[in-house]
Amino acid sequence: MSPVRFPSVVHAAWLVFALLLMAFSPARADDHGDMGAGRVVQQYPAGSIQSAEAADEALAAVASAKQDIAARAAQQEQLCTEKFFASDCMDAVKERRRKALAAVRPIEVEANAYKRRAQIEERDRGLAERNAREAPPPGLPRTPKPSAPAKAQPPSESAAGVNPRVARHEEKLRKLEAEEKAGEAKRAAKVEAYNRKVQESEERQREVEEKRRQREEEARQKAAAAKP
Repeated sequence: MSPVRFPSVVHAAWLVFALLLMAFSPARADDHGDMGAGRVVQQYPAGSIQSAEAADEALAAVASAKQDIAARAAQQEQLCTEKFFASDCMDAVKERRRKALAAVRPIEVEANAYKRRAQIEERDRGLAERNAREAPPPGLPRTPKPSAPAKAQPPSESAAGVNPRVARHEEKLRKLEAEEKAGEAKRAAKVEAYNRKVQESEERQREVEEKRRQREEEARQKAAAAKP
Protein backbone atom coordinates (compact mmCIF):
# COMPACT_ATOMS: atom_id res chain seq x y z
CA MET A 1 0.00 0.00 0.00
CA SER A 2 1.52 3.30 -1.13
CA PRO A 3 1.65 6.18 1.37
CA VAL A 4 -0.90 8.99 1.05
CA ARG A 5 0.67 12.14 -0.37
CA PHE A 6 -0.43 15.48 1.06
CA PRO A 7 0.03 18.76 -0.81
CA SER A 8 3.13 20.62 0.20
CA VAL A 9 2.95 23.69 2.42
CA VAL A 10 4.08 25.87 -0.48
CA HIS A 11 1.34 24.52 -2.73
CA ALA A 12 -1.30 25.16 -0.06
CA ALA A 13 -0.03 28.68 0.54
CA TRP A 14 -0.25 29.55 -3.14
CA LEU A 15 -3.77 28.11 -3.26
CA VAL A 16 -4.84 30.41 -0.42
CA PHE A 17 -3.15 33.33 -2.18
CA ALA A 18 -5.09 32.63 -5.37
CA LEU A 19 -8.36 32.51 -3.43
CA LEU A 20 -7.61 35.88 -1.85
CA LEU A 21 -6.92 37.36 -5.28
CA MET A 22 -10.31 36.14 -6.46
CA ALA A 23 -11.96 37.62 -3.37
CA PHE A 24 -10.52 41.08 -3.94
CA SER A 25 -11.02 41.16 -7.71
CA PRO A 26 -13.69 43.71 -8.83
CA ALA A 27 -17.19 42.54 -9.64
CA ARG A 28 -17.81 41.98 -13.33
CA ALA A 29 -21.54 42.72 -13.26
CA ASP A 30 -20.93 46.23 -14.64
CA ASP A 31 -17.60 46.62 -16.44
CA HIS A 32 -18.14 50.31 -17.23
CA GLY A 33 -18.86 51.30 -13.63
CA ASP A 34 -21.66 53.75 -14.53
CA MET A 35 -24.53 51.26 -14.07
CA GLY A 36 -26.09 52.30 -17.36
CA ALA A 37 -26.21 56.05 -16.62
CA GLY A 38 -23.71 56.91 -19.35
CA ARG A 39 -26.15 56.04 -22.14
CA VAL A 40 -28.76 58.52 -20.90
CA VAL A 41 -26.13 61.22 -20.22
CA GLN A 42 -24.85 60.92 -23.80
CA GLN A 43 -28.40 60.93 -25.21
CA TYR A 44 -29.35 64.16 -23.42
CA PRO A 45 -26.37 66.55 -23.21
CA ALA A 46 -26.82 69.92 -21.51
CA GLY A 47 -29.22 72.18 -23.40
CA SER A 48 -30.55 69.45 -25.70
CA ILE A 49 -34.14 69.57 -24.37
CA GLN A 50 -35.92 72.09 -26.58
CA SER A 51 -39.53 70.89 -26.66
CA ALA A 52 -42.19 69.57 -24.30
CA GLU A 53 -42.07 66.22 -26.11
CA ALA A 54 -38.30 65.99 -25.62
CA ALA A 55 -38.76 66.87 -21.94
CA ASP A 56 -41.30 64.05 -21.48
CA GLU A 57 -39.00 61.60 -23.29
CA ALA A 58 -36.06 62.66 -21.13
CA LEU A 59 -38.05 62.16 -17.93
CA ALA A 60 -39.12 58.70 -19.12
CA ALA A 61 -35.49 57.84 -19.96
CA VAL A 62 -34.34 58.99 -16.51
CA ALA A 63 -37.05 56.93 -14.81
CA SER A 64 -35.99 53.86 -16.81
CA ALA A 65 -32.32 54.53 -16.01
CA LYS A 66 -33.10 54.72 -12.28
CA GLN A 67 -34.79 51.33 -12.43
CA ASP A 68 -31.82 49.92 -14.34
CA ILE A 69 -29.39 51.38 -11.80
CA ALA A 70 -31.35 49.85 -8.92
CA ALA A 71 -31.41 46.44 -10.64
CA ARG A 72 -27.69 46.48 -11.40
CA ALA A 73 -26.86 47.59 -7.87
CA ALA A 74 -28.93 44.74 -6.44
CA GLN A 75 -27.16 42.27 -8.75
CA GLN A 76 -23.73 43.53 -7.73
CA GLU A 77 -24.61 43.47 -4.03
CA GLN A 78 -25.65 39.84 -4.45
CA LEU A 79 -22.23 39.08 -5.94
CA CYS A 80 -20.60 40.83 -2.98
CA THR A 81 -22.11 38.29 -0.57
CA GLU A 82 -20.01 35.59 -2.23
CA LYS A 83 -16.71 37.36 -1.52
CA PHE A 84 -14.42 37.89 1.43
CA PHE A 85 -14.78 41.34 3.02
CA ALA A 86 -18.28 41.69 1.59
CA SER A 87 -18.87 44.99 3.40
CA ASP A 88 -16.12 46.74 1.42
CA CYS A 89 -17.62 45.39 -1.79
CA MET A 90 -21.08 46.62 -0.73
CA ASP A 91 -19.71 50.10 -0.02
CA ALA A 92 -18.16 50.25 -3.49
CA VAL A 93 -21.49 49.28 -5.08
CA LYS A 94 -23.33 51.97 -3.09
CA GLU A 95 -20.82 54.59 -4.24
CA ARG A 96 -21.24 53.57 -7.90
CA ARG A 97 -25.01 53.74 -7.51
CA ARG A 98 -24.77 57.21 -5.93
CA LYS A 99 -22.60 58.51 -8.79
CA ALA A 100 -24.92 57.01 -11.41
CA LEU A 101 -27.99 58.65 -9.87
CA ALA A 102 -26.12 61.96 -9.60
CA ALA A 103 -25.25 61.74 -13.31
CA VAL A 104 -28.88 61.47 -14.48
CA ARG A 105 -30.26 63.97 -11.96
CA PRO A 106 -29.32 67.11 -14.03
CA ILE A 107 -31.29 65.72 -16.99
CA GLU A 108 -34.37 65.39 -14.81
CA VAL A 109 -33.88 68.94 -13.48
CA GLU A 110 -33.51 70.39 -16.99
CA ALA A 111 -36.60 68.57 -18.30
CA ASN A 112 -38.78 69.71 -15.41
CA ALA A 113 -37.47 73.28 -15.74
CA TYR A 114 -38.32 73.31 -19.45
CA LYS A 115 -41.86 72.13 -18.73
CA ARG A 116 -42.31 74.81 -16.06
CA ARG A 117 -41.00 77.49 -18.43
CA ALA A 118 -43.35 76.29 -21.18
CA GLN A 119 -46.29 76.49 -18.78
CA ILE A 120 -45.35 80.05 -17.78
CA GLU A 121 -45.07 81.08 -21.42
CA GLU A 122 -48.45 79.55 -22.23
CA ARG A 123 -50.05 81.31 -19.28
CA ASP A 124 -48.45 84.61 -20.29
CA ARG A 125 -49.80 84.28 -23.82
CA GLY A 126 -53.28 83.70 -22.44
CA LEU A 127 -53.02 86.76 -20.19
CA ALA A 128 -51.74 88.90 -23.06
CA GLU A 129 -54.62 87.80 -25.29
CA ARG A 130 -57.17 88.53 -22.57
CA ASN A 131 -55.56 91.91 -21.90
CA ALA A 132 -55.79 92.74 -25.61
CA ARG A 133 -59.48 91.78 -25.71
CA GLU A 134 -60.27 93.91 -22.67
CA ALA A 135 -58.36 96.96 -23.94
CA PRO A 136 -60.51 99.97 -24.99
CA PRO A 137 -60.89 100.69 -28.71
CA PRO A 138 -58.21 102.80 -30.38
CA GLY A 139 -58.66 106.55 -29.94
CA LEU A 140 -60.10 106.36 -26.44
CA PRO A 141 -57.75 107.37 -23.62
CA ARG A 142 -57.00 104.69 -21.09
CA THR A 143 -56.72 107.13 -18.22
CA PRO A 144 -57.71 110.81 -17.89
CA LYS A 145 -54.88 113.16 -18.69
CA PRO A 146 -53.88 115.31 -15.71
CA SER A 147 -54.49 119.03 -16.25
CA ALA A 148 -51.51 120.43 -14.45
CA PRO A 149 -49.27 117.86 -12.78
CA ALA A 150 -47.15 119.32 -10.05
CA LYS A 151 -44.32 116.93 -10.83
CA ALA A 152 -43.54 114.84 -13.84
CA GLN A 153 -44.17 111.18 -13.09
CA PRO A 154 -42.93 108.20 -15.10
CA PRO A 155 -45.73 106.45 -16.97
CA SER A 156 -47.19 103.59 -15.00
CA GLU A 157 -47.54 100.09 -16.37
CA SER A 158 -51.29 100.55 -16.65
CA ALA A 159 -50.90 103.83 -18.57
CA ALA A 160 -48.41 102.17 -20.91
CA GLY A 161 -50.95 99.48 -21.73
CA VAL A 162 -49.06 96.71 -19.89
CA ASN A 163 -51.00 94.42 -17.61
CA PRO A 164 -49.15 94.32 -14.24
CA ARG A 165 -49.80 90.60 -13.96
CA VAL A 166 -48.27 90.02 -17.39
CA ALA A 167 -45.28 92.16 -16.43
CA ARG A 168 -44.73 90.12 -13.29
CA HIS A 169 -44.88 86.88 -15.25
CA GLU A 170 -42.42 88.24 -17.80
CA GLU A 171 -40.04 89.14 -14.99
CA LYS A 172 -40.37 85.62 -13.58
CA LEU A 173 -39.68 84.20 -17.02
CA ARG A 174 -36.54 86.30 -17.40
CA LYS A 175 -35.29 85.16 -14.01
CA LEU A 176 -36.06 81.54 -14.86
CA GLU A 177 -34.18 81.79 -18.15
CA ALA A 178 -31.17 83.29 -16.36
CA GLU A 179 -31.26 80.48 -13.80
CA GLU A 180 -31.55 77.90 -16.58
CA LYS A 181 -28.48 79.27 -18.37
CA ALA A 182 -26.49 79.14 -15.14
CA GLY A 183 -27.80 75.62 -14.46
CA GLU A 184 -26.83 74.42 -17.94
CA ALA A 185 -23.26 75.59 -17.40
CA LYS A 186 -23.10 73.81 -14.05
CA ARG A 187 -24.62 70.68 -15.54
CA ALA A 188 -22.13 70.65 -18.40
CA ALA A 189 -19.29 70.91 -15.88
CA LYS A 190 -20.76 68.06 -13.80
CA VAL A 191 -21.19 65.85 -16.86
CA GLU A 192 -17.61 66.50 -17.92
CA ALA A 193 -16.35 65.70 -14.42
CA TYR A 194 -18.47 62.54 -14.34
CA ASN A 195 -17.16 61.34 -17.70
CA ARG A 196 -13.62 62.01 -16.54
CA LYS A 197 -14.21 60.00 -13.34
CA VAL A 198 -15.71 57.12 -15.35
CA GLN A 199 -12.68 57.09 -17.64
CA GLU A 200 -10.30 57.15 -14.67
CA SER A 201 -12.27 54.37 -13.00
CA GLU A 202 -12.09 52.23 -16.15
CA GLU A 203 -8.34 52.80 -16.37
CA ARG A 204 -7.89 51.81 -12.72
CA GLN A 205 -9.98 48.69 -13.25
CA ARG A 206 -7.87 47.74 -16.25
CA GLU A 207 -4.70 48.24 -14.21
CA VAL A 208 -6.07 46.19 -11.32
CA GLU A 209 -7.17 43.45 -13.72
CA GLU A 210 -3.76 43.39 -15.40
CA LYS A 211 -1.94 43.19 -12.06
CA ARG A 212 -4.30 40.45 -10.94
CA ARG A 213 -3.56 38.41 -14.07
CA GLN A 214 0.16 38.93 -13.57
CA ARG A 215 -0.03 37.78 -9.95
CA GLU A 216 -2.09 34.74 -10.90
CA GLU A 217 0.39 33.86 -13.64
CA GLU A 218 3.30 34.22 -11.21
CA ALA A 219 1.42 32.13 -8.68
CA ARG A 220 0.82 29.38 -11.25
CA GLN A 221 4.45 29.41 -12.32
CA LYS A 222 5.72 29.20 -8.73
CA ALA A 223 3.19 26.51 -7.88
CA ALA A 224 4.28 24.51 -10.92
CA ALA A 225 7.93 24.93 -9.97
CA ALA A 226 7.20 23.81 -6.40
CA LYS A 227 5.65 20.52 -7.52
CA PRO A 228 7.96 17.48 -6.92
